[in-house]
Amino acid sequence: AEIESRALGVQGVYRVSGSKPRIQKLCQAFETQPDEVDLSDHSPHDITSLLKHFFKELPEPVVIFDLYNDFINMGKEIQRLSEKEFTAETSGIVEDFVQS
Repeated sequence: AEIESRALGVQGVYRVSGSKPRIQKLCQAFETQPDEVDLSDHSPHDITSLLKHFFKELPEPVVIFDLYNDFINMGKEIQRLSEKEFTAETSGIVEDFVQS
């Protein structure tokens, strides 16, 4: 919710890294008192860096290896369509992917 409300308009929000010491403090806070963490005082880059760290530490990737090529192909097809015109055809591609 913090990323959606404050960071979607920030340039490079997922590309630019946050402060390593602040990210480490946030990680410790989530490990010890996850219900007490207040993200409103942190920069969007710190929050997105924390999220990227979380995804890197997962034992299994979010997009499983078996679906990786399908996921990449779907992204390429959506980009191709959006370069022409974003149409209802795009939602069909996503629905086909989800059903696979």
